[in-house]
Amino acid sequence: CYVSPSVLCQHLTHWSALQALDAWEQACAAIEKREEVLVELQSFEEAASDPARFFARGHLGSSVARLEEAKQRDKLHQALDQRGQEVSQIIRKIFSQYGDQVSYNGRFYQEKMSYDRTEMLYWLQQERRKEVLKPAIRTLHIELPPI
Repeated sequence: CYVSPSVLCQHLTHWSALQALDAWEQACAAIEKREEVLVELQSFEEAASDPARFFARGHLGSSVARLEEAKQRDKLHQALDQRGQEVSQIIRKIFSQYGDQVSYNGRFYQEKMSYDRTEMLYWLQQERRKEVLKPAIRTLHIELPPI
């Protein structure tokens, strides 16, 4: 059996393209899973980082509730770390084998992962600050720029 070099090259190129596509599909699936955990963490932090919870009555204001929050927060951070490691491994593979950079909404995803938690907490704080300032803004008849 003889296979010409050009036919062999076409098959290898096709095989390589399929492998690259598979790697990108793995990256997309891993990123989706990580982003789902990040959304879950953000939803949790919206409630669990609200300072008003310290003044709540009953179980919500108790130290037991703070311990439950800490356990839930740790669980979410561990899940986010695990998903991040999976994504990093795939991103490194894509870069080393194909020279491609994985980006998400215009940002390199590896870089985005390193800032996600800080940015999430920052924007939650900005939303709280905006809510606290609303009465003063109405009284002074001024408008804040959008966040």
